[in-house]
Amino acid sequence: MKLHCVAASPNARKAIAVAKELGVPLDIVPLNIPAGDTKKPDYLALNPNGKFPTLTDGDFSLWESNAIMKYIASKKPNTLWPDDAREQADVDRWLFWEAAHFTPACSPLVYERFVKSVIFNRGPADLDVIAKAEGTFHQYMKVLEHRLAAHDYLVGNHLTLADLAIAPILDYAEMCQYPMADYPHTMRWLNRMRETAIFANSKAA
Repeated sequence: MKLHCVAASPNARKAIAVAKELGVPLDIVPLNIPAGDTKKPDYLALNPNGKFPTLTDGDFSLWESNAIMKYIASKKPNTLWPDDAREQADVDRWLFWEAAHFTPACSPLVYERFVKSVIFNRGPADLDVIAKAEGTFHQYMKVLEHRLAAHDYLVGNHLTLADLAIAPILDYAEMCQYPMADYPHTMRWLNRMRETAIFANSKAA
């Protein structure tokens, strides 16, 4: 299998972390976004959205990072993707929440405080955008904090795809100045995730 991506991006790190945890071979095909790699015809044939990551497995191509995580996890059943129907539903709940709500709440902070200036050299952060984004960020961080106040993991009592879907975007907390002061339980969980070899290895891929 091959993962076409920017390996340091949160959505790529999700898939890389799953593959490393499960020992599933995964080759990284680096993409140069400023050079327009995702807009080239051969890439658009794999992913017509012109986004990344994209997984290829033989003649099969798959986009959407959480779908990619589940596909990789299917290679080693009842590990990061549990067998129990209720636990599966709970994992899915967090995966959908992450994609629909949490990452969109974090993304403006990542863009304004890092991507905009460091990657694209488009000038300083827009403080109005940041102020609005932080309001949305707090709305969803309260949900995460409530869960992690009483649990070590997001689902059950063990690592699942849910943890590996959410931790990478939160790993930008310091660099992108997320307002984390009111979320000690989430920071405890995040720092524990950072200490695991699997999470560190996904960052270094």
